[in-house]
Amino acid sequence: MNIEQLKKDSKRLIFESRDTNKIDKIIKGLETGKITKDNFYDSIRKFTKNVYSDHSIGRWQCISEWFYERI
Repeated sequence: MNIEQLKKDSKRLIFESRDTNKIDKIIKGLETGKITKDNFYDSIRKFTKNVYSDHSIGRWQCISEWFYERI
């Protein structure tokens, strides 16, 4: 898994300015090793713990599925 390539490719996922923060959180977790394929969705669940907006949850879902396919 190449983190730099993921950073570059993930730029096309940005539809809203808030998506940048979501992507940065996932990339930071991948860089530090806190997020692996085994615990990926557990980590995403922690990020979305206090998210109640259907729209925001949908964006998290799209972004996380994209990353999960690539790690």
